[in-house]
Amino acid sequence: TNPPKHFVMAQADAEEQNKLGAEAVKAGDFHAAATSYLTAVSLDKRVAKYHSNLSFALLRIGKYARALAAADTAIKLEPEWSKAHFRRAEVLATTFHYREAQDKYKDALTLDPNDAVVAARCEEARRRADAQAAWEARRWAVYGLVGVIIVTVLMVLDAFVANRPMLPGSAVGARAVLLAVGAGAGVLADYGHKAYAGMYRASLLVDPEAAASSAPTQQKKHKRH
Repeated sequence: TNPPKHFVMAQADAEEQNKLGAEAVKAGDFHAAATSYLTAVSLDKRVAKYHSNLSFALLRIGKYARALAAADTAIKLEPEWSKAHFRRAEVLATTFHYREAQDKYKDALTLDPNDAVVAARCEEARRRADAQAAWEARRWAVYGLVGVIIVTVLMVLDAFVANRPMLPGSAVGARAVLLAVGAGAGVLADYGHKAYAGMYRASLLVDPEAAASSAPTQQKKHKRH
C-alpha cells in the first residue's frame, strides 16, 4: 500500500528544509542552517542524514551538547554510516575530548577506510591526545618547580632587599621547609588544575537550556520529599 499523502508531503517538506540548510551552510549562516535542519528533523525523524547535518550546524554555532545528541541519533539510525560516527568525533575533538574523538574517528575509518579527511582528523586527534596526556603527566613537576622558584625568589628578596630579614642567615632548616612548602603548593595547584580542566571539558557537553529547564523539576521533587 502507498503511504498516506500527508506523510509523503512531510517527507518532501523535510527534504526541502534540508536543502535550505545546505544553502545556508554554503552562505556561512550556520544559525539559519541549524534552524532548517531542525525543521527537517521535526518533519521526518527517521532520516540519519538530517540529524548528521543538524549536528554539523549545531557544532559550528557552539551548541556542543545538542550537536553530540544529534550525532548519536544519526548513529542509532544508521550505525554502519561512517559520517554519523565522524560527526560525533568532531564534537568530541572540538570539546577537547581528544582520546574519545580518536576512538570515534577510528570507528568511522573502519566503516570507510578510504576517507582521507577522516584519516587526517584521526591522526590529528591522536597527536593532540598524546600531547594532552604528556602535559598532564609532567604538569605536577612543572607546577612544583614553579612553587620552589617563587619561594626561592622571596627568600632572596628577604635576605638582600628587606631592611629586616625574616630569616637569619643560619636558618637553613627553615629555608628547606619553605622550599618544600612551595613544591607542595605547586603539586596542589596541579590537582586543582586537573579538576578544573575535567569539569570544564564536561561542562561543554552539558546543554545549559536543558539543565535550566530541569532545575524546577528537581526542586519540586525535593519539596515532595
